[in-house]
Amino acid sequence: MGLPSGFTLPRGTGFAALALSDRRERTGSDELDGSGALGLGFGDAEETVGVDVILGFSSVGKGEGNEIDWDDFGDSGSASIKFARRIPAPFEGEVASVAVGVDRAGRWGDMEEADPSYYAAGTTTFSLPVNDDILLPA
Repeated sequence: MGLPSGFTLPRGTGFAALALSDRRERTGSDELDGSGALGLGFGDAEETVGVDVILGFSSVGKGEGNEIDWDDFGDSGSASIKFARRIPAPFEGEVASVAVGVDRAGRWGDMEEADPSYYAAGTTTFSLPVNDDILLPA
């Protein structure tokens, strides 16, 4: 699901995302289609290990005349999982984390043909000096 990060969601935090488009450059199609995702955070990356579990839906629905076909919703997609641990940051007052994960660990529908993607990621925050008195983010 995009560029992996070393951070995970805090325990008990979730998200939902939805994208719809009536134009896709790679296929040249102008039919309505989209994708979506649901994610939940478990564990505690600062004390032990944080875990993200994400369900991605690669086909939200396309129908005749650019109307959403709800029978198509969720008929293909994948599940991803990430494990992360906070580490000492290289910059004073900042935070850092490392993670390993698998995108498309479980697949169904049209996504069954896609291979899993394994990754390791490290991420840190840092402030940018605007002038002698101001750092961004504040």
